[in-house]
Amino acid sequence: MVALLLVCVAQADVSAPALPGLEQLARSVDLVVLGEVTTVAAGWNATHTNILTRVQLAVTEVLKGRGVPELTFTQLGGRVGDEASVVGGAAEFRPGERVVVFLTRRQNALRLADPFHGKLVVTRDVATGRDSVLLPTASGTDAVDLDQVRQEIRRARNVAD
Repeated sequence: MVALLLVCVAQADVSAPALPGLEQLARSVDLVVLGEVTTVAAGWNATHTNILTRVQLAVTEVLKGRGVPELTFTQLGGRVGDEASVVGGAAEFRPGERVVVFLTRRQNALRLADPFHGKLVVTRDVATGRDSVLLPTASGTDAVDLDQVRQEIRRARNVAD
């Protein structure tokens, strides 16, 4: 039997908070990178009270902050054996996925700045070869050209400097 701890329950009448604008989100974080998820591994914290997931990312582009070729960040939730901890509506990661992530440094560790909107999936149009970022909207998801997303993040970076 699977033990399930629901930290936040997503119900039909309860939704994730509204997506902040990209510029607003970028201004509020330490690091924004584009990269590919290489590994996802969950484990217990030191006191065995929470399950945390470590996400390793091969960085292909730093959009804000100082980046490194590879980074690791953690987030609340995951599965260890038959036990799981779930944050309803929070971002999930899969190896091989291309993403833009918005990260903050807390206690010398990287974390998603926003568990619901700190991850944006990047897709490639096979016909054109163009990359798009999937942005959540009130009515679903919009594909926005990656270059446009880069420009918005750079604008935020320039305002913050």
